[in-house]
Amino acid sequence: MGEAHAAYIAREGKYSTGNRYEDLEHTASGNMPAWAEHNPAEFWRAADQNERANGSVYRELEIALPRELTPDQRRELVQEFIDNEIGESHAYQYAIHTPKAALEKGEQPHAHIMYSERIRDGIERDPEQYFKRYNAKHPEKGGAKKFSGGKSANELKAELLEQRERWATLQNSHLEKHGHDSRVDHRSLKDQGINEREPEKHLGGSGVRNTSAKNNLLELRAATVENLQAQAEAAPLVQQYQKDNKTLEGWEGVIEKARQRIDEENRHLSPEARADLLADKKAALIENIESGKYPRTPKEQPQPRPADDLKTQYYRQAREEWKANELKRYRLALESVEWKYNELQQSEPKEPKLFGKKDWTQKHEAWTTEREKLKNSIEELTQDVKNIQTGAIDNDKAAQNRWDREAQRRLDKQQENARTRENERLEAEKRREAARLQADIDSRPKPPPEVKQEQRSVPEKQHKDQDLEW
Repeated sequence: MGEAHAAYIAREGKYSTGNRYEDLEHTASGNMPAWAEHNPAEFWRAADQNERANGSVYRELEIALPRELTPDQRRELVQEFIDNEIGESHAYQYAIHTPKAALEKGEQPHAHIMYSERIRDGIERDPEQYFKRYNAKHPEKGGAKKFSGGKSANELKAELLEQRERWATLQNSHLEKHGHDSRVDHRSLKDQGINEREPEKHLGGSGVRNTSAKNNLLELRAATVENLQAQAEAAPLVQQYQKDNKTLEGWEGVIEKARQRIDEENRHLSPEARADLLADKKAALIENIESGKYPRTPKEQPQPRPADDLKTQYYRQAREEWKANELKRYRLALESVEWKYNELQQSEPKEPKLFGKKDWTQKHEAWTTEREKLKNSIEELTQDVKNIQTGAIDNDKAAQNRWDREAQRRLDKQQENARTRENERLEAEKRREAARLQADIDSRPKPPPEVKQEQRSVPEKQHKDQDLEW
């Protein structure tokens, strides 16, 4: 119960002796009623005795503290966290423990923060009345109001994550304040994007006594430390590599030509030696660029292709046309919803003075629900109009994809029409050339008709007579 746990964290009573409980660094309390101001155990004892049987006597926050801070700096950190999270609303008690780690024997500072859910309202109450049921009409006659949850699991989880983020931010501010470079991150390794490390499993007392499990965990920690050290040592090299690549942007063609020339002129060297020569060339190039001897880029960047310019033009056209149409549609919808909202405001069911209140209650609830729906619609449509007018919609990925598809469709259509016109031009050119050739043929003069001479056959005997005459 509350008193026993308070004695445990404050290392009082049976928890005040023994080596196991020699880790108390500091304990304090605050916001206690007058009758428990100098002895917080009285408050928790009264809570145990008077809080209802199924009610919670206290809530507790257990937080790890940075080893880098001194005891005084840790007290300052815990007190500021309590001031921020609890303030003056709830009675609380806290203790800072600094036990030795079971595995590596280093300090494990942490704090236990107990607080009552009863809210202080400035009314003095004795121990019995303080924990009675709250009286809303006459608060002075009842107990202090108890902070009740009534929240879903998702809401509680979201609140816990927000509180963990605030705690991490506060720790980092104190670490920076006291000159430490280390920082805390409340997120899981997965959420931080750290995939090369696995989260450790808490061994507990039995796990620590298990030699095999203990050795495995120590080996894992040692390997993790070595990995982090290697990353830290490589970080300057990676940064320099990224910086060099940034400097050489635009010089890729020059570097490639240098590589080819080195390969041609030094074929007798090994690939490693040729790589060293290229590295020397790149280092000299970087030095000349950074000194201002060479320009940042060797020449002007190539101009976009005409198709790229045309698609950009079509993208702007599609965006502006879509925005104009959507703005008109949203405005019409907004006018319609506002008109319905105003009409509904005037038709609010009147509360009867005597009879029919049950029926009125149902109608009024339905009226209220409908009014809230219309109100939400007005807010959403107003925001949609604002997003278009201010240009916020221009950064919307879904809208950008829609405009890009429309621009590509128009570009494809334009190119298709251009191909069609070019084909038609070529066909017309072919027809004109064929007609020109035919006209050229028709314009030539026609040759005279060929005269055929009749050949007479000479009898064979006459041929012989002629031969005799020769």
